[in-house]
Amino acid sequence: QAERANRTKTEFFAVVTHEMRTPLNGIVGFADLVAETTLDARQRAYVETLRASAVSLMTTINDLLDFAKIEEGHIALDTVDFDLDGLVD
Repeated sequence: QAERANRTKTEFFAVVTHEMRTPLNGIVGFADLVAETTLDARQRAYVETLRASAVSLMTTINDLLDFAKIEEGHIALDTVDFDLDGLVD
């Protein structure tokens, strides 16, 4: 029963976060459109803050979706060779 409750929680979590992405994509898109218009400095700062905040929230939601996918076993990880020394430098 605990496993079923956990699966239900994960599924709910995935659906809710997925549904939040659609309006956030709209906010980012409209902020981009407004930024292309003639704005004074204060208005431009407002639009940039709006866009940055929406993108930040979208990143958090995407991370949560990834977590839900990991819990459900629906994400595949690739093994990739890389230069650790070069990455740290």
